[in-house]
Amino acid sequence: MMAFKMAFQWFARLVGCFLTLLMVATVSADSLDELNDGPYIRFLQDDSLVAIQWICRGEAYTQVASVIEGRLVPVRCHQRWPIYLAEQLNADPQTEFEAQKVAVIADIHGQFELATTLLKAHHIIDDKFEWQFGQNHLVVLGDMMGRGAEVTELLWFLYELEQQAKRAGGRVHVMIGNHESMVMQGDIRFANQKYQRSSLLLKQQYQDLFDTSTLLGRWLRTKPVMLKINNMLMVHAGVHPDLLLLQMNMAEINQRFNDTLGITRSAAAEEPDLAFLYGRYGPLWLRQYFAGDEALPFSQLKTVLHHFGVEHIVVGHTSFDKIYMHYNGHVISVDSDLKRGVSGELFFWDNQQLWRGTKDGKLRPITHYKP
Repeated sequence: MMAFKMAFQWFARLVGCFLTLLMVATVSADSLDELNDGPYIRFLQDDSLVAIQWICRGEAYTQVASVIEGRLVPVRCHQRWPIYLAEQLNADPQTEFEAQKVAVIADIHGQFELATTLLKAHHIIDDKFEWQFGQNHLVVLGDMMGRGAEVTELLWFLYELEQQAKRAGGRVHVMIGNHESMVMQGDIRFANQKYQRSSLLLKQQYQDLFDTSTLLGRWLRTKPVMLKINNMLMVHAGVHPDLLLLQMNMAEINQRFNDTLGITRSAAAEEPDLAFLYGRYGPLWLRQYFAGDEALPFSQLKTVLHHFGVEHIVVGHTSFDKIYMHYNGHVISVDSDLKRGVSGELFFWDNQQLWRGTKDGKLRPITHYKP
């Protein structure tokens, strides 16, 4: 049985690589000449060395360097700012926080310019992309990866921003969504074609650029799936009442995802808790809050609210044209369709007041969704 599994996984990997090459083969040489991406940083030799890879104008480059705490990865080509190697990458066991102000952005999908335009408009960052939100908290509610063409830029921006926020006494909570999970599993159906070309030039499959030997892969594997901030539960897609049957607290759920991101669907299906956590009713995929006549009854949602001791569940994953309230305000949908790169909003919690922040920097009331 084990030999069969290994053979199947090898075959699936081979098919994935073939499909990537087939898709890239349709891309013109001119578009490859304009391609910029990276850096991608991989640890070597018991983490004593790093290989730094990037693509500049269609050419792939690699530099190997010794690992020194705080080492600066200099700006190259289109890269916006230098990158510091973090001294340690450990998951934060804390799952409950208090803050005077909380801003939430969801489902950016590689739309770096639109996301940073929103953050600038509401003075969370300045024109130099630096933290301006003081001791307040920003939540990035999953799905940084996906359809847009600036995923790498977005990830490194958030990597740097969370360090700036921490130094100021604030927090950036980068959370995991289904698209991060999909990429790490090798499912790149929704990845921008740019990254299919990048993987060809770097001679690696796209998911391998985020495996456990890479800095971004390790960083993402420290990120939570569920958090409680003030009176709100933060989770990418939602919490189904059946999740409570696992009898796992938020820290245990987060750790389970940290340990298994990248696991194949077939492997997850063999373990009951993982089968649920990665399944259609799990916190990365749930859509039953917005299923019309088949939506969860409020009595079941109330069980979830009571269990976690919150008044609101703040979710992304399901797109609307703006931020809305559902279930008499107990569910806030924050996926305001940034993935198209045209418009989007931020959700704000400010001393018990709930607002949606628009691109013009205005705070507006959140209305109840009416189908």
